[in-house]
Amino acid sequence: MKRRNTFFNLCLMLAALLLFFGIRAAKANALETTTSVFTKENGFTYTVIHQIVVENKTNKTARNIQISVPAFSATQPVYQEMREVEYNPQPQAFVSDEEGNEIARYTIASLAPGERQILEQRFIVDNYKGSYQINPAAVSGDYQGYADIDPRYLAPEPGIESDSPEIVQYAKETIGNETNPYLIARKLFADINLYLTYQDGENANQGALNALRTGEGVCQEYANLFVASLRAVGIPARVQVGYLYNSTQHTAAPYVLESGYLNGDLLSHSWTEFYLPEVGWIIADPTFTYTIKNGDKDVKLVDWSYFGRIAPERSYLFWTEQNPQETVGSYSYTDAPVDVAFHSVVALGDRYSPFTDIGRHWARESILSLSRDRILTGKAPGIYGVNDLVTRDELAAVIVRVLAATNQDRSNVQTTFHYTDINTGYWAFNDIFQASLKGFLYGYPDGTFGIGKPVTRAEMAAILVRLFNLTDDKQTPTSFTDLDTPGEQWAKQDIILLEHKNLVAGRSKGHFDPAAYVTRGEMAAFISKVFYTDNV
Repeated sequence: MKRRNTFFNLCLMLAALLLFFGIRAAKANALETTTSVFTKENGFTYTVIHQIVVENKTNKTARNIQISVPAFSATQPVYQEMREVEYNPQPQAFVSDEEGNEIARYTIASLAPGERQILEQRFIVDNYKGSYQINPAAVSGDYQGYADIDPRYLAPEPGIESDSPEIVQYAKETIGNETNPYLIARKLFADINLYLTYQDGENANQGALNALRTGEGVCQEYANLFVASLRAVGIPARVQVGYLYNSTQHTAAPYVLESGYLNGDLLSHSWTEFYLPEVGWIIADPTFTYTIKNGDKDVKLVDWSYFGRIAPERSYLFWTEQNPQETVGSYSYTDAPVDVAFHSVVALGDRYSPFTDIGRHWARESILSLSRDRILTGKAPGIYGVNDLVTRDELAAVIVRVLAATNQDRSNVQTTFHYTDINTGYWAFNDIFQASLKGFLYGYPDGTFGIGKPVTRAEMAAILVRLFNLTDDKQTPTSFTDLDTPGEQWAKQDIILLEHKNLVAGRSKGHFDPAAYVTRGEMAAFISKVFYTDNV
C-alpha cells in the first residue's frame, strides 16, 4: 500500500511539472502564435519597390563592393500578408542580424568609372484596415513567461533607451498606479502624443531619450519614446518601419510621381505595436494629433483613431522592425569609393513580374501592365523574350486579345481565308484567322501568310491605327525625315498620325526607321502607349 501511494504521488508530481512547463511553454510561444482580435477590413494590394543605386563617380575602378540592405520581414503583422517577392538581381545571400531581421547581401565584382548598378527589390502585399475588439477589463496583466521567448521586446537598444533612469521615471510618473497594460499603453500614448512636437530639425532621429529631454522630433522619436516607456514598465513593444499612405491626402505631387507611383521616400514612417497577453500585437501610432479652437488659442488633442485602429483612408505598409537608416547604405569596397543611394516607390495594385528576363529593360512597365491585362504572354514559362523580334503570328494573337479587352466586335473585311503556309493545327491558327478576316493582317501575293516573319515598325504603326480606330485632322508636319524611304511610304500618314498624338517616338533624332524590325519590348511600348491612353 505504501508503495502504491508513493507511485501515485510521483505521478501527481510529474503531471504537475508537465502542466507547469506546458503552461510556461504556451506562454513562451504566445508572442508569435496568439491570434489577434484584429478585424480585417477593406483589403488592398500594393507593390513596394526599393531601388539601391550603386554608382562609381571616381576615375578609378571600384572592386569587391559589398552591400547590405534590409529585406522585407518574413514575419508580417496581422494587418498585412506577403504575396510575392522579386529581387533583381538576386542577392548573393540572406542573413539575420542580432534582432532577427533579414538582411539581403549583394556583391558587385567591379564598377568602372562612371558606371552604376541598380539593385531592385519588389514586394507585393495585401494590406488591410480594421480595428481591435478589446475589453480592457478582461486584459490580463500577467506577463510571466512571455519575455522568455524574445527578450529584445523588453530590452534597451540604440535609440530606445528603456533602461534610462529618466525614461523609467517618466513612464512610472505617467501611469501612476495603473496596472492594466492596455490602460497603461493608453496613458503613455496620450502623454507622448501631446508632449512631443513634430519638428524635422536637429533633434530628428536622435532617439527616445533625446526626445524626452527636448520635447521634439519626427515619427521615429514618437515611436521610440512610446516603445521605450512601455518596455520600461514591463510591456513588450516594438517599432515598425515602413510606409503610411493616406488615400485622401496623398493624391498629387510631390506624393504622386509622374510615373503614377507614390513617392515612398516621402511616405516612409515609423509606428509602434505593443503586446497584450492572450490578445496579441496592437498597432498604435502616437505621431498624429488634431487641434480645436478654444477662444483665440489652438488646443492640441489626442487623435485616438490612431490607437488600436487603422482608419479606412490609411494603409500601414510594414517593411521591417529595424530603423532602415542604420542599415541602408551599409557597404564596403576596395580601390575606389562608391556612392550608394536608396529610393522607394509604392504602386497601387500588383506590379509583380512573371518574367525573369526583362530586368530593368526600358519597356518593363509596359510589359508588366499588358501582361496583367492578359494582352501579352511569355514565350516560355518565366521568359518574355524582350529582345526577340515580333513575328506576324505573335502579333495576330495580340490583336485578338486587344479586341477582346476593348470589347470591339469588328465586322469581317475579308470573306475568304486560305494561306498555304498554315494549317488548322498551328498554335496561332484561330488568331490569324480572326485578325485576317477583320482586316488587320493580310497575306502575301504568293498565297502565304508569312509565318515567323518579323514585323516592321511601319507595319506596327499601321496596325495600331486600324486596331484602335485612330483619326487625326491635324496637318502638322512630321519631325521624322525618313518616312519617304522607298517601299515604306505606304505607312507615312499612319506614323504621322501616331506622332501627332504623342503615341510613338523615333529610334534616333529625326528617324523613325520604318523598315526596322520590332522587338517584343518595343511592341509592348507601342501597344501600351495607345491601350492606356484615354484620348485616342
